[in-house]
Amino acid sequence: MTSTRVQQRSNAEWLAELRADGAPEQAAAIEDLRQYLLRAVLYFFSASPGDLRGLARAEIEQIAQDLAQDALLTILKNLDDFRGESKFTTWAYRFAINMSLVEARRQRWKNVSLDRIMEN
Repeated sequence: MTSTRVQQRSNAEWLAELRADGAPEQAAAIEDLRQYLLRAVLYFFSASPGDLRGLARAEIEQIAQDLAQDALLTILKNLDDFRGESKFTTWAYRFAINMSLVEARRQRWKNVSLDRIMEN
């Protein structure tokens, strides 16, 4: 993972660049947003490792990559829902963290048998 910083953009710039079909600025904005989301997910997992305990670092990084990509696609589909009540990156961050919470819970219960749950 690279440690590049996301270019600072206003809300209007994020929206315009992400909607610029096929333009170089769209590709740059998408990559910046993907990097931002990946850092958010990795930070969340490092701050709350409980549900991912026992997974190898490579597995956690792959899950984070997948979640960042899924969050990015969801955000791109929902750009029209952004109301501008917060910074665009704050709005996008919530997508990534909510998806991370769901995945962490899924990982927690992934290898738990129904018989074991019923015994308790």
